[in-house]
Amino acid sequence: MLRTTDAIQCNMQLVNSDDSYRLKDAVAYVEVNATVQVKPLFLALPLFADVESNPKDDSNWYTIKYKGIKGY
Repeated sequence: MLRTTDAIQCNMQLVNSDDSYRLKDAVAYVEVNATVQVKPLFLALPLFADVESNPKDDSNWYTIKYKGIKGY
């Protein structure tokens, strides 16, 4: 693993023309925004067959929204 980080560090030094670049000083972050609609597993009974949204605010019960940020 250390040889891989050394190779990345050397490549970044070449790309940036900066010999002072150190991978240990770098940070990386990723942000994910997702909206997923899933089929219901337990509400497939005939009683709930026509119900897809909350009548109070018209939000879909089968939609999951996710936002996450991870970094190191």
